Amino acid sequence: MAFDFVITWPVWLLTTEDSIERDELGTPIGLKERPGFDILKEGDKARLIAFTDKDLADRYLSRHKAKWVKVSFDDPERFTRWLRSFAQAGVTSVLFDPEPIGTIYSIGTVISALERGPV
Repeated sequence: MAFDFVITWPVWLLTTEDSIERDELGTPIGLKERPGFDILKEGDKARLIAFTDKDLADRYLSRHKAKWVKVSFDDPERFTRWLRSFAQAGVTSVLFDPEPIGTIYSIGTVISALERGPV
């Protein structure tokens, strides 16, 4: 059975404000070495929350009280490296666009699809 998986870039994740590296003017320039990301924990499952659209991330943020900030990933190789580190830390899946329903893929499936590249 063929599995089609397509990601449009950028992908947006939510991180803590203190995870953002800023220049002397306060402009975000990257992530610190060990940033905190929004992970949904349910029992033994840990899901990274990701968004395929900035507006979806903004709407999610407007409905949740946690103080998250959006960060975008527009490089598949960089995003794959982050996904590998999430997997090593125990994240089991990625929840894309969580509201209203969302789509869940195992983190291994997402990594494999990204490594395969566009079809």
